[in-house]
Amino acid sequence: MDSDNTPSWNDSENKMIRDLEDNYLKELDIDKLKIEIELHSIYHPCSKCQEVISIFQKTYNAKIKIWSTEAKGNTRFIELYPNLSTKNN
Repeated sequence: MDSDNTPSWNDSENKMIRDLEDNYLKELDIDKLKIEIELHSIYHPCSKCQEVISIFQKTYNAKIKIWSTEAKGNTRFIELYPNLSTKNN
């Protein structure tokens, strides 16, 4: 995240979405796509990254589930990564 609260090109969420659009979605018929993504992250996406994700979901009629260690009661993330620990879990 840049200091002015705008998405940074270095944010993982932006990189992921740019990569999908640039390398996989450019040539495809958007109306026929069915995209489902599980995003596993140590930290919950910031509000600007959530906005980028929301725009992607609307543009491509995609479903994105976000699993992060910061989400309260997120047992799924802990099940998948039992040896990972952060200050928040």
